Amino acid sequence: MRTGGEPGSMKRRLCAAVLCATLTLYASPAPGAPPPAPAQIIQAVLTNGLHVIVARDPVAPVVVTYIRYGAGSDEEMRPGQAHALEHMMFRGTSDVSAAQFADIMARTGGTYDAQTTNDATSYYFVVPSRYLGVVLRLEADRMRKASLKQGDWEAERGAIEQEVRADESSPSFAFDQRLRDALYAGTPYARDALGTAAGFDTMTAADLRAFYDRWYRPNDATLVIAGDVDPQATLAMVKARFGAIPQSPLPQKPAIRLAALPTTPVVGTGYLSTGASGFAVRYPGVDSPDYAAATVAVDVLNDPGGALADLNAGGKLNGARAYSSTGPSVSLAAVQANVPQGSDSKAVAQLLDQTIASILKNGVSSDAVGAVKREIVANQAFALTSIPLVASAWASASSLGMRSPDALLGRYEAVTTSDVNRVLRKYFGADRLPFTLVASKQAPPRPVDVGGGENVAYKGSEKQPLPAWAARAFREPLSPPSVARVRRYILPNGIRLVVAPLPIAPVVMLRGSIENNQTLYEPADKQGVAELTNSLMQWGTTTLDRKAFAAASQAIPAFVAGGTTFAVQARAKDFDRALALLAQEMLHPAFPQTALETIKQDAVPSVTAAQKLPGWLALLALDSGLYPPSDPVRTHPTGASVQNVNIGDVRAWYAKAFRPDLTSVVVVGDVSPAYVRAEIVKYFGSWRPSGPAPTFKYPALAPNRASKAMVPSPIAVQQSVQLGETMRVLESNPDAPALELANAMLTGEGAASILFDDLRTRRGYVYDVGSTLDIGIQRSTYTFRFASDPKNADMAASRLLADLRSLQTTPVSAADLARAKSSILARSALALDSYGGVAAALLAGIGTKRSFNAANTENVDAWKHLLGVTPASLRAAFAKWVRVGDFARVDVVPASPSPNPSSSANPPGT
Repeated sequence: MRTGGEPGSMKRRLCAAVLCATLTLYASPAPGAPPPAPAQIIQAVLTNGLHVIVARDPVAPVVVTYIRYGAGSDEEMRPGQAHALEHMMFRGTSDVSAAQFADIMARTGGTYDAQTTNDATSYYFVVPSRYLGVVLRLEADRMRKASLKQGDWEAERGAIEQEVRADESSPSFAFDQRLRDALYAGTPYARDALGTAAGFDTMTAADLRAFYDRWYRPNDATLVIAGDVDPQATLAMVKARFGAIPQSPLPQKPAIRLAALPTTPVVGTGYLSTGASGFAVRYPGVDSPDYAAATVAVDVLNDPGGALADLNAGGKLNGARAYSSTGPSVSLAAVQANVPQGSDSKAVAQLLDQTIASILKNGVSSDAVGAVKREIVANQAFALTSIPLVASAWASASSLGMRSPDALLGRYEAVTTSDVNRVLRKYFGADRLPFTLVASKQAPPRPVDVGGGENVAYKGSEKQPLPAWAARAFREPLSPPSVARVRRYILPNGIRLVVAPLPIAPVVMLRGSIENNQTLYEPADKQGVAELTNSLMQWGTTTLDRKAFAAASQAIPAFVAGGTTFAVQARAKDFDRALALLAQEMLHPAFPQTALETIKQDAVPSVTAAQKLPGWLALLALDSGLYPPSDPVRTHPTGASVQNVNIGDVRAWYAKAFRPDLTSVVVVGDVSPAYVRAEIVKYFGSWRPSGPAPTFKYPALAPNRASKAMVPSPIAVQQSVQLGETMRVLESNPDAPALELANAMLTGEGAASILFDDLRTRRGYVYDVGSTLDIGIQRSTYTFRFASDPKNADMAASRLLADLRSLQTTPVSAADLARAKSSILARSALALDSYGGVAAALLAGIGTKRSFNAANTENVDAWKHLLGVTPASLRAAFAKWVRVGDFARVDVVPASPSPNPSSSANPPGT
């Protein structure tokens, strides 16, 4: 998903849009407490058949719109039709051009994207709630007036084919397709919703128009709106925009008739460092009465105290787990484990088979089933803490054919232990399809690129004035975001505590971090000790071992995770119990020797293999171009240094790095600041620092000079380019806000960004381009990245640098600068769309002066500096600090296959 969004970036798989299928929206009150006010929900079906759901959730001034059309790749007349149409829905309408669409969304600062699955195509926007009318108008236009011009499709074809080739070059994707073919031969489920380049080559705009006219109808659509809105007024807006769109009869959907499973295992080979082995089964679909029990069963198999977790913890397997994906009439479930390169996949499969056989024979425990069900019930309250979760919960319920998320919760609550055991035996006991993806050292022949397909340029893409209705919507400037009623404390032991009481849901969310820096302070021959220490934090305490700690967390239920970044999520009534667990994990970790050996058993070969990959070699090459050889940034853990870490090293690092005077804690939720402070003092007040605090001071850094490096990749099709440089500007410098604004204009405004418009829209050199401006307290860097056809890489890099020089010589227009400011303000508000977003923003804001980060909700002066930037001051700052001629460039280039792996991919199901 991309902020400001290029459409069509989500993966497309068998599963329906079940994003949060276990979430509901009504929370049980704490004993003795008044029940919380329910979210204001309105459901209506317009006269044209459009199903509308409006859910008020005032966590932040944000709104999410989600529209789902009940047609995906299963309904295609030509493979890839649904996905291609999804892309074209961002190419404008008869009222709004593609350029105007991009401009409008840049001004909202919003996130937007789309997803095509087998049974549906969905589109969503996340914007400040003041712009709800804007996105409703865009969505209504798209439902009835999509332009779908042949010229636009000829341009978009190149973009979608790049997306397809990116997936098809993945060994895991290719193997996943083979597995689907075997499971669902002869049905629409057998093909991925992505489509194929060959199919797109012969597709026309008329084909897309036929699918659009056939399926994109209000009577086959559901519109969900969630956020800080008035439900009645919102429904009136929907009726005004969508009510006049005519309905029409819908075609009959194809029936799904499954053949018998093949008897031959699915075996594939991929140029990978790690493969997988296991088995897949056909599993109950949403329409099945077994669906709820089947969903609970998969969660039970993954229970941290269960047999699969024991295989991982005991070092017998790595990554052993169960997973499922959901379809309307049939789903997929699988059990698998990782198989490192050179390992015995048959032994892995045999151990998995034996473990599952034992589970089926003996049954799962009622404790495990009860723990899963308690977590599902607790999630009903957690959903209310996030506007996107509220939207996805209602969208999921609707896609499952249910009146509300509560209906789905009822199905889960009714599941019994005998139901789970029956489902496991019924579906996992027979008709398995074994699979093995072998990790190979030998690269396959690189795919042949499709000539001419790389040009993704938009035609007729010149900037246009906004429509009058859109211009009116953006006349009133936005205000900097803020978090009301924040209390800040510094405890006697140095812990910095921030509390934001939000009584919208009976939930508390804690986020914390301990400032540390392994780059500066890890011993040279023990690099990796910091990460190993964090991993070992999950292995229990001095009083509760791994299983007992997991059981205690499930009994609450709560999410508790320790480490140098730590977190708690619990119902408000359970905060004390959850905080007590966190204190045990943070202050009294067990650090078992056997656990360290188990972790190293996987980490050592993983680190060793990863450091042969092109991505890692490119990182090293860029570091070499930016930093001198002696700089600490140039040091990294190796397989040997990780192997060299012993339990004494872990305990020494813990004593050095885990300090209260370097710890920040943010708590957001339905609690009072005084209560939270007392609770933190109760459980963490006795924590004391040992010795002087580290300074985290880097050595002085001279500016880098221009350099070039090439990293060959035997399976790459495109050429990936990184450009980077060090900068002397720091976050305390008054020019920092101007640089942040310039970077937003370059790549942060989606399709309206300067570099996207030039490199993709106008010239067709790239599919996407991004940048990272990292302005720090002591050091700063600026990096750009893109991928293109090799023949276009140098031209794309040249145009990128030319655009940077233009910012240094020609002031941007006042209108474009105002749009960038509005976009940044809006995105900062959007970051506060959940308890988690508020907590993350407040945590990141402790001790920083970054100007427009949502973290700086309390930094009024920084916002004033940002809003005070002028075209002249932006040009001057960019000319002063950005050294266009000194970028270090690193290219990952297609090369002949070599005997050593240089690519990895996730095994199926990850």
